[in-house]
Amino acid sequence: MSRHLSLPTRPRSPGPPLGFLEQAFGFMSRVALQAEKMNHHPEWFNVYNKVQITLTSHDYGGLTKRDVKLAKFIEKAAASV
Repeated sequence: MSRHLSLPTRPRSPGPPLGFLEQAFGFMSRVALQAEKMNHHPEWFNVYNKVQITLTSHDYGGLTKRDVKLAKFIEKAAASV
């Protein structure tokens, strides 16, 4: 059984979602520091200004409260870029 998590998203302006490479790297650094504090690390992929993040708890075979907590942090971090 698979479950999908849908969190509210904010409208994005036309153009690159995160702007410049430096902004994407800064965003990833913020998320990485939080993930380290939580001992819960996302799978992610970055090319230039785009960041794709997958959250799952492999040891539980799906999503857990930690995934939701980190997803909410990621949404806040993305909103401040």
